[in-house]
Amino acid sequence: MKTTSHTRGLQRLLSTRGFVFGALFFVLLLGVILWREPLSGFLWRGLSPVLSLRDTLQSGEVARLRAQLAAAEALAADRGYLYQENLDLKVRLQRNAEQGVLLAGVVARPPQTPYDTLIIDAGERKGVLVGNFVSAGGTLLVGAVSQVYPTTARVVLFSAPGETHNALLYLKDDKTVPLTLEGQGGGGFLSRVPVGTHASVGDAVLLPGISGGFFATVSAIELTEGESFETLYFHLPVSPFSLRYVEVWSQATL
Repeated sequence: MKTTSHTRGLQRLLSTRGFVFGALFFVLLLGVILWREPLSGFLWRGLSPVLSLRDTLQSGEVARLRAQLAAAEALAADRGYLYQENLDLKVRLQRNAEQGVLLAGVVARPPQTPYDTLIIDAGERKGVLVGNFVSAGGTLLVGAVSQVYPTTARVVLFSAPGETHNALLYLKDDKTVPLTLEGQGGGGFLSRVPVGTHASVGDAVLLPGISGGFFATVSAIELTEGESFETLYFHLPVSPFSLRYVEVWSQATL
């Protein structure tokens, strides 16, 4: 009898617990159904800024990579040009000597020197003068001589902070736009032009009055909504941190 009574009590206990668990499950299920939309809205409001920030960072990264690609393409074009020139170096040097162009080695560059300046191993004794243009090879202009010593000279790159230069922007439709470039350091420039100029990343900039005096390319474009001007960013065709040789144009002065 005791065993039967104990068994019935256990069954009632299990039945009660089952009912309680079932009721709790029903309440939870009802809560999920009733609160699903408010809860999802709350979660979405919480996650929306995070997702928006992620999209902003991704778009910024894409723009940065595109600018780097444009600069790399300009640098690759320059390297190819220098390679072809160096294949016939002796002949080119003889021709350049007749035209007043002097090959010089770079003995100091950033960060050994102040930002966007070079020290070259050609100076007064080789006929170098203040104002002579300096190129990275051929017509790829990078700066001008600012100080001359007996055996060396100081070159200030066009991109040095505080430097300004009148130039011509060559668009892809063969049109030209006059502009003023402001040096920003690190081989970079900026210029503000009217909205609708139709400039593109990769467009070339030349100095007016110098045949083929190419010295920068558009690396990025910044447009603020509601503004009537847009900002163009440029870079030298070569990195000032890797220059080993330059050419001094003795026949051209600023």
